[in-house]
Amino acid sequence: MELKDLKKNYEELVKRHKIPSFKELNEEFEIDRIERESDCPLRSVRKAMMDKIVKYIQFVEMLLNPAQAPPMFMMFVKNVNEKDKKSLEKIYENFIKLELSSLRLEIDYNEKNEALLVKKISETWGRSKLELRLVIEMMERNWNKSSPGRADRGYLG
Repeated sequence: MELKDLKKNYEELVKRHKIPSFKELNEEFEIDRIERESDCPLRSVRKAMMDKIVKYIQFVEMLLNPAQAPPMFMMFVKNVNEKDKKSLEKIYENFIKLELSSLRLEIDYNEKNEALLVKKISETWGRSKLELRLVIEMMERNWNKSSPGRADRGYLG
């Protein structure tokens, strides 16, 4: 199936289920890369969306529990304050709820429930973006404070 056919089929689903537009989801989740020969296009869309959510779950897990993370993460979390930690925990909790809902649909397919979850993922992602931006800014600040290339570290040779 061509991309234009996927878009056309998806727009029919938009009308039927009142889900976000193809353009909106593609900009956020790159749904144009989904399996196009599927009899369950909403399932493929949901899976593509969850790929991004799962990556962020793993990212947030490493920030919350850096003991198992690569050493560079210690620089990122060294100066995490209580407010940053609460933001990370909130993002993590919301994304885990999405993951559990997605797992349920892997067991029991239902187009209406797929549409509801697509909508919920999009809404949750939209609400979480501001907090994720703040987390990344915090990481950049911490990286700049503890970057090995800083002049005030002294001579290491």
